[in-house]
Amino acid sequence: MTTINAINIRRATPEDAPTIHTMVQELEQALELSGQARGTVDDFLKYGFGENACFNALIAERKAEAVAMCTYFPIFSTWIGKPGIFVLDLFVSENERGSGVGEMLLAKVANMARDRGAGFLRLSVDNHNVRGQAFYRRIGFTSIDDECSYQINTDNFNTLADKMGETRS
Repeated sequence: MTTINAINIRRATPEDAPTIHTMVQELEQALELSGQARGTVDDFLKYGFGENACFNALIAERKAEAVAMCTYFPIFSTWIGKPGIFVLDLFVSENERGSGVGEMLLAKVANMARDRGAGFLRLSVDNHNVRGQAFYRRIGFTSIDDECSYQINTDNFNTLADKMGETRS
């Protein structure tokens, strides 16, 4: 656990799944993306904890109340030749924005990642999240202008997966 300026930063536990869910819902509202965050508390429990966890999370607390969170997972860059971390969500409650807690969370993730040999953090920011973009630039992130992010979801994802049929090893 890290304590800075009365903020405690700790790894999330399964008991934090409802808090993570609430913060993702608040992030969705803050970004005015109604209906897009479909993850449930059960999803966060299933995929965020245990031996095969798909993501990790840090919770920042002030006076034992969760005020921010950061979800992330390990990645590897074949171009850099090093592991890194992809920051999926960074959420800071409205009354804590500007307090430095977001930067503290990212610093904690970077510190833990560096201790494991990582050499970079990566994230994406919604195009209309100008405040978020300014924050990331201010603390040293740069945009990757020669790349575009793509994603395949739902029906198209299933159609692609079905083209392979059952895999055999």
